[in-house]
Amino acid sequence: MPTKSSSPPGLDHLYVITRLDVPQPHRSVQIAHAAMAAVNTFGFTPGKPHPNLVICAVATETELIEAFNRLKELGVPCCGWHEDDMHEQLTAVATAPLFGDVRRPLKRFKLLTS
Repeated sequence: MPTKSSSPPGLDHLYVITRLDVPQPHRSVQIAHAAMAAVNTFGFTPGKPHPNLVICAVATETELIEAFNRLKELGVPCCGWHEDDMHEQLTAVATAPLFGDVRRPLKRFKLLTS
């Protein structure tokens, strides 16, 4: 039986939070950049199934900065993506692969639906 500190294969979740004020298709690119930054920052174990990707959204950069700071305060491992072409604005935040109770702070974010 798995514990909350170990993850059964395929049950990790990598969260990406982006901004709704970034127009499509740029929003999709920012999500991909943040997910790739998470891979570079936190790594992944070869041979282990990749985590489930959960994409959430907030309305503005201010909300994203607040979310990023709050997640870091709560000890959630995460990294931000600042877009060069958008004057270094924070456009997305990605977490390390998470499992169990560590995911709890992410429940407050709405899923991206469009």
